[in-house]
Amino acid sequence: MRSAAASILIGVVVAGGGCGTDKDIIGRYGPQAASLDVVVRPEGPGGPEVDNTIRCARFGPGSPGSPECDELEGFTAADLAPTRPGRACAAIFGGPATATVRGAVLGVRVDTRFTLENSCEIERWRRNSVILGPPPRSR
Repeated sequence: MRSAAASILIGVVVAGGGCGTDKDIIGRYGPQAASLDVVVRPEGPGGPEVDNTIRCARFGPGSPGSPECDELEGFTAADLAPTRPGRACAAIFGGPATATVRGAVLGVRVDTRFTLENSCEIERWRRNSVILGPPPRSR
């Protein structure tokens, strides 16, 4: 199941980000485990931004790079995959916060957006909280 999700994500990411080759991706981001630019808007679109740059030579304890690298052991681009279309999600609004993550993970280009618009998106944000931080509380 995970490999099918990874295949779908790779197709979506490459289709959405242009038709670069793996060499192009590695040339742009370097041969790192992760090179990610993260922008969180706790108050939603148009609100103030909290920026974070994550650069990891590898993942796991003692990894050189950003502090998040220690906690990303086993992390892949598939972990950032959008919620599967048609998935049943409870209509629970977690707040106006949004986030974008752009860059590359293990040579796979990523360009994805996060919201807290329903239970699936809240769970997705929490699953990626090492990168995004905990979901901001709505006021």
